[in-house]
Amino acid sequence: MDFLQLQYKPPFPLDAVITSAILDKYDRIFLHLLRCLRMQYVSAQLFRDASSRTSFRQGHNPLHQRFRIEAHHFITALCGYIFHVCISTNWHVLQTSLSTLSSTTTISQLRDLHSSTLDKILYSCLLKTRQQPILTLLYATFEPVLLFAKVSRMYATREQRVWHRMREEMEDNTRILYAQFVKRAGMFVRVVEGLERKEGARGEGKEGSEGVWFRDLLVRLDGSYFDR
Repeated sequence: MDFLQLQYKPPFPLDAVITSAILDKYDRIFLHLLRCLRMQYVSAQLFRDASSRTSFRQGHNPLHQRFRIEAHHFITALCGYIFHVCISTNWHVLQTSLSTLSSTTTISQLRDLHSSTLDKILYSCLLKTRQQPILTLLYATFEPVLLFAKVSRMYATREQRVWHRMREEMEDNTRILYAQFVKRAGMFVRVVEGLERKEGARGEGKEGSEGVWFRDLLVRLDGSYFDR
């Protein structure tokens, strides 16, 4: 999805508030949301493939079922955090602030408020430039799930004669992909735990500490679930 880009030319006087730098932030956020929506669809498709008539005849594999459940849990928790905490909460704060602005508020102050909100969304979504290694790890966690989805699709659509010939190879691939997913998901959880401790200590006693956002993500992910 790297070829996609959000483009918008704001008319006057909106161009004083929606600058090119702000549009770049929107672009990064929307591309990230597209990736998350794709992963939501893929994780749901895993269960649809498993319940297909062809897959049912071939039998349910315990490892496959475990992979489906854990991948779905991870992606659902992550997307819930992004949409309901990173986006919704920060945007609601912006709307509240806009509704209470005084008549003396300048365009510059409005632009700074808008930009600050987007910065908070970027940070809580792990999209800031300095967070690139964490984002790379997250996308690496998506990779085995996407490859497993291809395997699951083959399970759901292949003829019986092809299934018998390819079964052993598929089983080996699934074990490798599941091991990769668990390892990367565990690493991601531990990195987020470190961020939560760091930001929690830095913002202790301050309202709206960034550590609260990451704490919410950890609760949704259930860090011990991937501590293996």
